[in-house]
Amino acid sequence: REWMVDGHVARGVEEQVSDVVAVFFHGFTGNKTEHNRLFYQLANRLSRANISSIRFAWFGHGESDYSFADVRVHMLQQLYKVILEDALTRYEKVYLIGFSMGGALAMAASKMNVSKIVLMAPAYHISNLKHVYFDGTLDSTKDIGGIILHRQFLQGFEELKLLDKIKQYTKPILILQGGKDEAVKQSETIELHEQLPQSRLELFPDSDHCFTNKNIRRVVGDLIVRFLCE
Repeated sequence: REWMVDGHVARGVEEQVSDVVAVFFHGFTGNKTEHNRLFYQLANRLSRANISSIRFAWFGHGESDYSFADVRVHMLQQLYKVILEDALTRYEKVYLIGFSMGGALAMAASKMNVSKIVLMAPAYHISNLKHVYFDGTLDSTKDIGGIILHRQFLQGFEELKLLDKIKQYTKPILILQGGKDEAVKQSETIELHEQLPQSRLELFPDSDHCFTNKNIRRVVGDLIVRFLCE
């Protein structure tokens, strides 16, 4: 299906099997399916548990409008507000599942009336990537594997004050983190958990950033289903 924001289209898929839905926020340079079909597999697992799902591509990602170089964080905020407001009018309960950068955006979206949040390797320090790509240069853009990244995109995350927002969220949070994650430090995720008394943390010592291992993904799926069905 499609969602329209200021004349631009975001594209995704919705599977409606019940009156509750999980909305997936994918990661940096990802898409509605995610790395090695992570979101596709999780959505199928949720469907078997009678939980609907909405997966979409952020602007500048997948099949949605804009080039990556033109995307700014406020555009992603406008998009998730449209999608969540639409879901909240049609479903009894709306859950959020945010992976990596999508976890950071889920933290930003926590002030909306979502019933539970799942943060998978949440990259809430994503603005620090500006030091990786732009320190020592006055360049506005950087080519990262054929994707043109704009400095202002990363700076936009600094302005979100993610910790302040998520600390105001009082409903249940499940946090999942891999011990061999090279994109999001386990210590940062533990630190986040310690600041959120309503959160539950599950660590996977042998997992990479994308929870790639088949058995780990099975456990992750089971944990998410149990958490959302509690």
